[in-house]
Amino acid sequence: MEHAEAVVIGGGQSGLAATHAPVRAGVKPVVLEASDRAAGSWPHYYDSLTLLSPARFSALPGRAFGGDPDRYPHRDEVVGYLGRYAARLDAEIRTGRRIARVTVEEGGRFRIEVEGGAVLTAGAVVAASGSFTNPYRPALPGLASFTGRLMHAADSRITRWNDPTIQKLNPGTVLPALPIQAVHRSDGSGTTQSLNAYLSGAAPGQWPYPVEKSWPGQGGQAASGPDAVASQVAGTDGALGNFELSFAAARKIKTVRVDSGAGEPVAPSAETASKAIGAARFVGTDGDLTLAFDYGTPSPGAYPIVLITYEIVCNKGNKAETLAALKSFLAYTAGDDGQKILPEIHYAPLPTTVAAKVREVIPTLR
Repeated sequence: MEHAEAVVIGGGQSGLAATHAPVRAGVKPVVLEASDRAAGSWPHYYDSLTLLSPARFSALPGRAFGGDPDRYPHRDEVVGYLGRYAARLDAEIRTGRRIARVTVEEGGRFRIEVEGGAVLTAGAVVAASGSFTNPYRPALPGLASFTGRLMHAADSRITRWNDPTIQKLNPGTVLPALPIQAVHRSDGSGTTQSLNAYLSGAAPGQWPYPVEKSWPGQGGQAASGPDAVASQVAGTDGALGNFELSFAAARKIKTVRVDSGAGEPVAPSAETASKAIGAARFVGTDGDLTLAFDYGTPSPGAYPIVLITYEIVCNKGNKAETLAALKSFLAYTAGDDGQKILPEIHYAPLPTTVAAKVREVIPTLR
């Protein structure tokens, strides 16, 4: 097991400043940063952000900010400064290391567990990570009667399409410097709930909201119903939204590929949605065919943002005069004839294993 004299958790401005002190004392600490570079949350702040203090008062220990000392540096200047500061520190900075747990072992040594399984020990630990990914919204007086919109800076981290974070995911593509116009449902919807479920399951640290039918994020534009959302997206430069694939096809709206971490990014289609359903697991019993998705374990070739429609029927007590029609309807929809027409209207047919389970249950209805 690896041992370090000291470990600093967080490679943002606080972590880098904290690292400077042990370095001066002759200790070479290991810095563990969750993001892909030593800049903390600064690359994710909105692009017009500037410091509230002049450059002469904003430097970290041992290195001046540079340039006009009386200017107020903007976000990108701070990111560049932090990168240069990190490069000059005599410390080992490891990026992509999110901490899962820190405990104290017998004898006083610290045990640091990193997500993914890596473990190291240290004689000293400095916790210098921030709470940017878990924004705090205080219980302010008057909120119960407030009818406006309460916003947090963390709700608008990326504001333009050519933001470096998006550009990195789209190499070779020239992205416009257009503002991102996010459009969401103003009413409750299952499509919103399925998107919330995916974001919460795939990135719980970045999406700390409950899985509900209403959109929890702040900012952006709102419209009632999928047709209105699709219409607003189609008529607004730089807009994006979440709605059924059939609405995108009808209005010729381009769709996005989702990189779930399982191979190549996947575009939405009847086939890729079916693969996602096939990767889900049954969680019901006694004829209950409820499915659950494991968003933390992506499946190659599967589009992960899927909404399943369920037919809820009684397993017993059905009226004798309608039972045959009920079984016939379910058998048709779950059968080959009913399933093969679904891709034509941009719906996903049931995977073979799921359809087989449905067909097994139908004859047992009483």
